[in-house]
Amino acid sequence: MIFGGIKRSIIRFVLYCVVSIWKLMARFGKLNVINNGIIYPRKQVLNSPKADFEGNVGKALLLRMRKNLERNGDFKCLVNGGYTLQGTTASCGDKSITLSQVIQTSEAFGAALFNAGLRKGDVVHFLLPNCTDYHALVIGVWMCNGIVSLGDPGLSAPVLKTQLQETKAKFVVCFQGSRQVLHQALKEIEETIQVIVLPSNQDELEPDYLNLTDFIQEIGLKEPEVETFEEDDTVVIFWSSGTTGLPKGIQHSVKTFQYVIGDMESRMAFNDVLGMTTTCFFHVGGFFYPLKNLIHERSSWVFNHGPDLDNAPDTCQVLFEEIDLFKPSYLMFGSHHLVMLSKAKPKKPLDLSSPMLVMPMGSTVPKSLFEDLKLNLSSLQAVAHAFALTELPTLVAFQLDSDFGLGGLGPTVVAKVVDPETGKVCRQDEIGELLIRSKVAMKGYLNRPEENAKFFDEDGFVHTGDLVSFNQLGNLRYEGRCKDLIKYKNVHMYPLEIENVIYKHPDVIDVGVFGRPEPTVQELVTALVVKKPQSQLLEDDIVTMVENALDDAKHLRGGVVFVDELPKNPVGKTLRRNLLQLYDKMK
Repeated sequence: MIFGGIKRSIIRFVLYCVVSIWKLMARFGKLNVINNGIIYPRKQVLNSPKADFEGNVGKALLLRMRKNLERNGDFKCLVNGGYTLQGTTASCGDKSITLSQVIQTSEAFGAALFNAGLRKGDVVHFLLPNCTDYHALVIGVWMCNGIVSLGDPGLSAPVLKTQLQETKAKFVVCFQGSRQVLHQALKEIEETIQVIVLPSNQDELEPDYLNLTDFIQEIGLKEPEVETFEEDDTVVIFWSSGTTGLPKGIQHSVKTFQYVIGDMESRMAFNDVLGMTTTCFFHVGGFFYPLKNLIHERSSWVFNHGPDLDNAPDTCQVLFEEIDLFKPSYLMFGSHHLVMLSKAKPKKPLDLSSPMLVMPMGSTVPKSLFEDLKLNLSSLQAVAHAFALTELPTLVAFQLDSDFGLGGLGPTVVAKVVDPETGKVCRQDEIGELLIRSKVAMKGYLNRPEENAKFFDEDGFVHTGDLVSFNQLGNLRYEGRCKDLIKYKNVHMYPLEIENVIYKHPDVIDVGVFGRPEPTVQELVTALVVKKPQSQLLEDDIVTMVENALDDAKHLRGGVVFVDELPKNPVGKTLRRNLLQLYDKMK
């Protein structure tokens, strides 16, 4: 116990020094360098670390897991936090899984899939929530040179049908919570797809569906044959969040994993440093982070199942109690969960002193988040903002203080800012689209050649769809999304600037600003606001705040409507396409 306290004190001191040095570098322009309109990181890494793979991705990860087991012994690598705390879960799997169990499950599932006919290039579509078996089953697919398609188990049957048809999936792995929607989708598909259901004590399965345990036992355990792979072979399909339409399949190749794993292995291993997350494993950030625990270090990753939190009487209290129970050193939470925690208070005495770093995932957060969270998390040193995309699973930009925008570029990327309409490179303080050049980029959108052509430009840069500006020091500032543009009398603006003003009110929990169509002026700037319970906040208070802070065109002529919650995707991004629909419903 004493040693643990000393170790935590050392980590806290080191982190304090890192944050202080970073802020000094940011203040004096030492993060990025501008040369002929191109923005470079201060310390550029020209030769990104790239892992050597023997066999295939599955075999390469298994080899690394075995070495980790030999080096550090067995340990709990994945823990279902809500299940452990409350004794019940709407997810599947066990309360925790050890590294040796991950290895065993990967090998058994891979052998069963191979004997059931899975071969190189075949797709296995996952409809699983965060659970202890998630990564083991994915690695099993890769042992057969298969492709995993990581779907959202909460999607509707029509969307699921589209994903199954686009991927031409041969297998689907689901759980009881996604089984019925899957059954509806399969009724509309002519092709035969083998369904594997994670064990549960619930209803009997549909004909031809197999329980995971039965599937492994019935099929047998002949080891998969390893076929030759190419760096450009697809190994995983993530799906876009669908904030502006139907989700798109985002394909990543073996090469992506070689760079991601190479980066992990080049970093210091932090043994016995526990992290906690509320992000989804079927999204790129949520999926990659636990891999480091499996292959590189002895540390536990405490995860949560979204509905366990959403359906709890008090989501914040559950998270506070998990922090008290597990003592995590850092939190990688959906941005909405961190905002909720920043506005809440624990209902009973709890030890919340362990978190030293928090990382919001999914969307921007108020500038006051650090100070608000520190009222409860006394040891907190910084809010770390890591900017990345599903299409670019590498560190695009990073900052430890929101006063410095997006902060410094990742060491392996180069950026430029261009006018979205003309393609001309922007100058200082001009808003334009951020383009990135990196060795770690998606292979392409699934079955969307026209969108692929638009994504990659002739100079090797890729379009992010994000709007930024930069100052004389080269520090990037996030301005919004290209598709979020609001037009009022030919004045163009973006919601984030207005939302940041509204967020400053202490009673505001969440806000979504959008343009409400009005032919005489194009669009009226309108806000949906979630306020604290029992708050006396009025529409006029919000309208006056914006009028006092922003230009006339950005005033809330469309009004303010108070709502219980904003429409979100699983990682906390506001579904802006649904804001007008919610407004019409409330009015």
